[in-house]
Amino acid sequence: TPVNIGGEIAPATLEILRTGGLLFYGRGEGRLLTPAGAALLSHFAKPVGNIPLGKALATGYGAGDADTETPNLLRALLMDLRDDISGDLVEVLETNIDNVSGEILGNLFDRLLALGARDVTISPVTMKKGRPGHLIRVVSFPHTSAALAREIMRETGTLGVRVMTGRHRFTATRRIDSVTFFIGEDRFEVPVKIASDQSGEIFHISAEHEACRKIADSARLPLREVMRRAEEEAWKRFGTPSH
Repeated sequence: TPVNIGGEIAPATLEILRTGGLLFYGRGEGRLLTPAGAALLSHFAKPVGNIPLGKALATGYGAGDADTETPNLLRALLMDLRDDISGDLVEVLETNIDNVSGEILGNLFDRLLALGARDVTISPVTMKKGRPGHLIRVVSFPHTSAALAREIMRETGTLGVRVMTGRHRFTATRRIDSVTFFIGEDRFEVPVKIASDQSGEIFHISAEHEACRKIADSARLPLREVMRRAEEEAWKRFGTPSH
């Protein structure tokens, strides 16, 4: 849920909100959020569209001294979530374009990722009057959406970008590790990306493509065989697939 900061905001509070990436809006008069409150929310809280499935462990209430239009109350809820999959809040940016070359789209793809986009897809579509075009869809954190939308407009000439706000996303915990294996008498080391839930149960392991490609060239093996060996070794070392 976005935080209502009221009609006034201190510079320190705004800076904490910016670095913490919290959603906020201003409604009413006076100051409803202090720097200390912003710091606590940025550290302990994550904005969500709905209360997730879980059990309430504790609740707390506090009342402020200021006389405001809406009740000056704060409620806190500590929950034991039923699922170990973590989540975050993202926005989805979309626009339809035509008359843009593949070279420009390829450059835009790389630019958006460099600017902080969490995911980028560009799909062919049929537009009005049967014209061929493309649908650009970008997943971003709320605090980077404006910069990404600006880059899309600057690079493609589109006049508008649709924003679907407050999309709750489930995400796996990801980490990078490495494994070693032998091809003949030669020993190789490959980074692997490991996706798991917060309890450590592994969902997926993938070997780093570029490292495997170099090994495939050196060992004169198909790339898929090198990736298979690396991932098989990683499963043996780090865990077994979830069911």
